[in-house]
Amino acid sequence: MSELEGQSPEQQKMIRPTYELKTSSMLGAGGEHVPLSEATVTTISVDEEFIAGLKEAGENDLAERIRPGTSTEAQVTIQEKVDLGENQTSLHVNQLNMDDLDSAAVDRLQHEFSYDNPEQDYSADLARDYPSLSGFFEKIDQDERLAQQAADFTRRLIEYTEMTGDAIDLSGRGNVIFYEKDGSPNYVLLDALQKDPTNFIREHDRFKMWLGGETEGTNINEVVPHDIHYLRAINALAYRTGVNERVRTVAGQPIEPFVSDVVDHLRSTLKK
Repeated sequence: MSELEGQSPEQQKMIRPTYELKTSSMLGAGGEHVPLSEATVTTISVDEEFIAGLKEAGENDLAERIRPGTSTEAQVTIQEKVDLGENQTSLHVNQLNMDDLDSAAVDRLQHEFSYDNPEQDYSADLARDYPSLSGFFEKIDQDERLAQQAADFTRRLIEYTEMTGDAIDLSGRGNVIFYEKDGSPNYVLLDALQKDPTNFIREHDRFKMWLGGETEGTNINEVVPHDIHYLRAINALAYRTGVNERVRTVAGQPIEPFVSDVVDHLRSTLKK
Protein backbone atom coordinates (compact mmCIF):
# COMPACT_ATOMS: atom_id res chain seq x y z
CA MET A 1 0.00 0.00 0.00
CA SER A 2 1.41 3.41 -0.96
CA GLU A 3 1.44 6.46 1.29
CA LEU A 4 -1.76 7.70 -0.38
CA GLU A 5 -3.88 4.55 -0.32
CA GLY A 6 -6.23 4.17 2.64
CA GLN A 7 -6.05 7.89 3.49
CA SER A 8 -8.98 10.31 3.55
CA PRO A 9 -9.09 13.05 0.86
CA GLU A 10 -8.04 15.60 3.50
CA GLN A 11 -5.08 13.45 4.52
CA GLN A 12 -4.12 12.89 0.89
CA LYS A 13 -4.01 16.64 0.31
CA MET A 14 -1.46 16.88 3.10
CA ILE A 15 0.61 13.92 1.92
CA ARG A 16 0.49 14.36 -1.85
CA PRO A 17 2.89 17.32 -2.35
CA THR A 18 5.69 15.59 -0.44
CA TYR A 19 4.83 12.22 -2.00
CA GLU A 20 4.85 13.52 -5.58
CA LEU A 21 8.03 15.51 -5.03
CA LYS A 22 9.82 12.50 -3.60
CA THR A 23 8.72 10.00 -6.25
CA SER A 24 9.29 12.30 -9.20
CA SER A 25 12.69 13.44 -7.97
CA MET A 26 13.86 9.82 -7.97
CA LEU A 27 13.72 9.90 -11.75
CA GLY A 28 14.70 13.53 -12.13
CA ALA A 29 11.22 14.66 -13.17
CA GLY A 30 11.16 18.22 -14.43
CA GLY A 31 14.92 18.28 -14.21
CA GLU A 32 17.85 16.55 -15.78
CA HIS A 33 16.13 13.27 -16.73
CA VAL A 34 12.42 13.94 -17.33
CA PRO A 35 11.46 16.98 -19.47
CA LEU A 36 8.50 19.07 -18.39
CA SER A 37 5.42 18.25 -20.45
CA GLU A 38 1.73 19.08 -20.85
CA ALA A 39 -0.93 16.71 -22.22
CA THR A 40 -4.15 17.67 -23.98
CA VAL A 41 -6.84 15.98 -26.08
CA THR A 42 -7.18 17.33 -29.60
CA THR A 43 -8.66 16.39 -32.97
CA ILE A 44 -6.13 15.18 -35.54
CA SER A 45 -6.71 15.03 -39.30
CA VAL A 46 -5.69 11.67 -40.70
CA ASP A 47 -3.67 11.70 -43.93
CA GLU A 48 -1.18 9.38 -45.60
CA GLU A 49 1.75 11.02 -43.81
CA PHE A 50 0.07 10.48 -40.44
CA ILE A 51 -0.55 6.80 -41.20
CA ALA A 52 3.03 6.36 -42.42
CA GLY A 53 4.22 7.82 -39.13
CA LEU A 54 2.14 5.30 -37.18
CA LYS A 55 3.65 2.43 -39.15
CA GLU A 56 7.16 3.79 -38.63
CA ALA A 57 6.45 3.87 -34.90
CA GLY A 58 5.36 0.22 -35.01
CA GLU A 59 1.63 0.97 -34.54
CA ASN A 60 0.58 -1.20 -37.49
CA ASP A 61 -2.75 -2.34 -36.00
CA LEU A 62 -3.85 1.26 -35.43
CA ALA A 63 -2.65 2.27 -38.88
CA GLU A 64 -4.84 -0.42 -40.44
CA ARG A 65 -7.96 0.71 -38.57
CA ILE A 66 -8.00 4.36 -39.64
CA ARG A 67 -8.48 5.85 -43.09
CA PRO A 68 -7.11 8.98 -44.80
CA GLY A 69 -9.52 11.88 -44.94
CA THR A 70 -11.01 11.15 -41.53
CA SER A 71 -10.23 12.66 -38.15
CA THR A 72 -9.69 11.21 -34.71
CA GLU A 73 -9.34 12.42 -31.14
CA ALA A 74 -6.01 11.73 -29.52
CA GLN A 75 -4.06 12.70 -26.47
CA VAL A 76 -1.17 14.89 -27.52
CA THR A 77 1.74 15.58 -25.22
CA ILE A 78 3.78 18.73 -25.72
CA GLN A 79 7.17 18.19 -24.18
CA GLU A 80 10.06 20.48 -23.48
CA LYS A 81 12.59 20.11 -26.30
CA VAL A 82 15.66 18.08 -25.40
CA ASP A 83 18.94 18.33 -27.31
CA LEU A 84 20.06 14.70 -27.36
CA GLY A 85 23.46 15.46 -28.81
CA GLU A 86 25.33 12.41 -30.06
CA ASN A 87 25.77 8.68 -29.47
CA GLN A 88 22.14 7.99 -28.66
CA THR A 89 21.30 4.58 -27.20
CA SER A 90 17.73 3.45 -26.53
CA LEU A 91 16.89 1.14 -23.65
CA HIS A 92 13.70 -0.87 -24.06
CA VAL A 93 12.41 -4.17 -22.71
CA ASN A 94 10.80 -6.67 -25.07
CA GLN A 95 7.41 -8.10 -24.18
CA LEU A 96 7.12 -11.61 -22.81
CA ASN A 97 6.33 -14.02 -25.65
CA MET A 98 3.51 -16.10 -24.20
CA ASP A 99 3.61 -18.50 -27.15
CA ASP A 100 7.18 -19.51 -26.29
CA LEU A 101 6.55 -20.16 -22.61
CA ASP A 102 7.56 -23.64 -21.51
CA SER A 103 8.26 -25.13 -18.09
CA ALA A 104 11.89 -23.94 -18.14
CA ALA A 105 10.87 -20.37 -18.98
CA VAL A 106 8.25 -20.37 -16.21
CA ASP A 107 10.82 -21.69 -13.73
CA ARG A 108 13.16 -18.84 -14.66
CA LEU A 109 10.43 -16.30 -13.92
CA GLN A 110 10.44 -17.49 -10.32
CA HIS A 111 13.83 -18.99 -9.46
CA GLU A 112 15.89 -16.47 -11.41
CA PHE A 113 13.76 -13.47 -10.60
CA SER A 114 16.40 -11.46 -8.70
CA TYR A 115 19.61 -12.40 -10.55
CA ASP A 116 21.46 -12.20 -7.27
CA ASN A 117 23.45 -15.44 -7.05
CA PRO A 118 27.10 -14.29 -7.29
CA GLU A 119 28.21 -17.78 -8.35
CA GLN A 120 25.87 -17.98 -11.35
CA ASP A 121 26.39 -16.57 -14.83
CA TYR A 122 23.03 -15.39 -16.16
CA SER A 123 24.29 -14.28 -19.59
CA ALA A 124 22.60 -17.04 -21.59
CA ASP A 125 19.27 -16.59 -19.81
CA LEU A 126 19.36 -12.82 -20.33
CA ALA A 127 20.03 -13.27 -24.04
CA ARG A 128 17.11 -15.69 -24.30
CA ASP A 129 14.53 -13.79 -22.20
CA TYR A 130 15.56 -10.18 -22.90
CA PRO A 131 16.98 -10.05 -26.44
CA SER A 132 16.09 -6.36 -26.76
CA LEU A 133 18.63 -5.56 -24.02
CA SER A 134 21.53 -7.44 -25.63
CA GLY A 135 22.76 -4.48 -27.66
CA PHE A 136 22.50 -2.16 -24.66
CA PHE A 137 24.48 -4.55 -22.49
CA GLU A 138 27.21 -4.76 -25.15
CA LYS A 139 27.50 -0.98 -25.17
CA ILE A 140 27.80 -0.61 -21.40
CA ASP A 141 30.53 -3.27 -21.45
CA GLN A 142 32.47 -1.05 -23.85
CA ASP A 143 31.74 2.36 -22.32
CA GLU A 144 32.37 2.87 -18.61
CA ARG A 145 30.64 6.25 -18.52
CA LEU A 146 27.52 4.82 -20.16
CA ALA A 147 27.63 1.98 -17.62
CA GLN A 148 27.72 4.52 -14.78
CA GLN A 149 24.68 6.34 -16.18
CA ALA A 150 22.86 3.03 -16.62
CA ALA A 151 23.62 2.13 -13.00
CA ASP A 152 22.30 5.51 -11.81
CA PHE A 153 19.09 5.01 -13.82
CA THR A 154 18.68 1.49 -12.43
CA ARG A 155 19.08 2.60 -8.80
CA ARG A 156 16.50 5.35 -9.28
CA LEU A 157 14.14 2.97 -11.04
CA ILE A 158 14.38 0.38 -8.25
CA GLU A 159 13.67 3.02 -5.60
CA TYR A 160 10.77 4.44 -7.61
CA THR A 161 9.26 0.99 -8.22
CA GLU A 162 9.58 -0.13 -4.62
CA MET A 163 8.10 3.05 -3.20
CA THR A 164 5.20 3.59 -5.63
CA GLY A 165 4.45 0.10 -6.95
CA ASP A 166 4.06 1.75 -10.36
CA ALA A 167 5.61 0.79 -13.69
CA ILE A 168 7.21 3.16 -16.14
CA ASP A 169 6.99 2.38 -19.85
CA LEU A 170 10.19 0.53 -20.70
CA SER A 171 8.67 -1.34 -23.65
CA GLY A 172 8.51 1.59 -26.07
CA ARG A 173 11.51 2.23 -28.29
CA GLY A 174 12.88 5.68 -27.59
CA ASN A 175 11.16 6.12 -24.24
CA VAL A 176 14.46 5.94 -22.34
CA ILE A 177 17.43 7.41 -24.21
CA PHE A 178 21.06 7.51 -23.13
CA TYR A 179 23.09 10.11 -24.99
CA GLU A 180 26.19 12.28 -24.94
CA LYS A 181 26.23 16.06 -25.21
CA ASP A 182 29.37 18.19 -25.15
CA GLY A 183 31.32 15.17 -23.99
CA SER A 184 29.05 14.49 -21.01
CA PRO A 185 26.86 11.35 -20.82
CA ASN A 186 23.29 11.60 -19.63
CA TYR A 187 19.90 9.95 -20.04
CA VAL A 188 16.34 11.16 -20.48
CA LEU A 189 12.88 9.62 -20.03
CA LEU A 190 10.87 10.98 -22.95
CA ASP A 191 7.60 9.01 -22.83
CA ALA A 192 8.32 6.58 -20.01
CA LEU A 193 6.17 8.15 -17.27
CA GLN A 194 2.47 7.41 -17.75
CA LYS A 195 -0.51 9.35 -16.46
CA ASP A 196 -2.25 6.15 -15.33
CA PRO A 197 0.56 3.64 -14.87
CA THR A 198 0.29 -0.05 -14.14
CA ASN A 199 0.34 -0.53 -10.38
CA PHE A 200 1.52 -3.96 -9.27
CA ILE A 201 -0.49 -4.03 -6.03
CA ARG A 202 -3.70 -3.39 -7.95
CA GLU A 203 -2.71 -5.92 -10.60
CA HIS A 204 -2.09 -8.61 -7.98
CA ASP A 205 -5.42 -7.87 -6.30
CA ARG A 206 -7.23 -8.11 -9.65
CA PHE A 207 -5.43 -11.35 -10.42
CA LYS A 208 -6.42 -12.92 -7.09
CA MET A 209 -10.03 -11.93 -7.79
CA TRP A 210 -9.78 -13.54 -11.21
CA LEU A 211 -8.34 -16.74 -9.70
CA GLY A 212 -11.28 -16.79 -7.28
CA GLY A 213 -13.79 -16.43 -10.11
CA GLU A 214 -14.84 -12.95 -8.98
CA THR A 215 -13.75 -11.11 -12.13
CA GLU A 216 -15.17 -11.87 -15.54
CA GLY A 217 -14.55 -10.53 -19.02
CA THR A 218 -10.96 -9.55 -18.37
CA ASN A 219 -7.62 -10.63 -19.80
CA ILE A 220 -5.82 -10.16 -16.48
CA ASN A 221 -4.47 -13.73 -16.74
CA GLU A 222 -2.67 -12.70 -19.93
CA VAL A 223 -1.50 -9.34 -18.61
CA VAL A 224 0.09 -10.19 -15.27
CA PRO A 225 2.85 -12.50 -16.64
CA HIS A 226 4.14 -9.40 -18.44
CA ASP A 227 4.18 -7.59 -15.08
CA ILE A 228 6.50 -10.22 -13.61
CA HIS A 229 8.61 -10.16 -16.78
CA TYR A 230 8.91 -6.35 -16.41
CA LEU A 231 9.89 -6.44 -12.73
CA ARG A 232 12.43 -9.15 -13.45
CA ALA A 233 13.90 -6.98 -16.21
CA ILE A 234 14.70 -4.27 -13.66
CA ASN A 235 16.64 -6.84 -11.65
CA ALA A 236 18.38 -7.93 -14.85
CA LEU A 237 19.50 -4.33 -15.35
CA ALA A 238 20.79 -4.29 -11.77
CA TYR A 239 22.74 -7.50 -12.36
CA ARG A 240 24.37 -6.23 -15.57
CA THR A 241 25.13 -2.72 -14.27
CA GLY A 242 26.65 -3.94 -11.01
CA VAL A 243 23.94 -2.49 -8.78
CA ASN A 244 23.51 -4.41 -5.54
CA GLU A 245 19.90 -3.44 -4.90
CA ARG A 246 17.01 -5.47 -6.33
CA VAL A 247 13.27 -4.96 -6.59
CA ARG A 248 11.91 -7.14 -3.78
CA THR A 249 8.92 -5.13 -2.56
CA VAL A 250 6.38 -2.81 -4.19
CA ALA A 251 4.62 -0.10 -2.20
CA GLY A 252 5.72 -1.83 1.01
CA GLN A 253 4.51 -5.30 0.07
CA PRO A 254 6.76 -8.24 -0.92
CA ILE A 255 6.74 -9.25 -4.57
CA GLU A 256 7.17 -12.97 -3.90
CA PRO A 257 3.42 -13.78 -3.42
CA PHE A 258 2.59 -12.04 -6.70
CA VAL A 259 5.33 -13.98 -8.51
CA SER A 260 4.19 -17.27 -6.96
CA ASP A 261 0.54 -16.75 -7.88
CA VAL A 262 1.40 -15.96 -11.51
CA VAL A 263 3.90 -18.81 -11.82
CA ASP A 264 1.48 -21.35 -10.29
CA HIS A 265 -1.16 -20.28 -12.80
CA LEU A 266 1.25 -20.56 -15.72
CA ARG A 267 2.39 -24.01 -14.61
CA SER A 268 -1.20 -25.23 -14.39
CA THR A 269 -1.82 -23.89 -17.90
CA LEU A 270 1.22 -25.69 -19.29
CA LYS A 271 -0.03 -29.02 -17.96
CA LYS A 272 -3.20 -28.84 -20.05
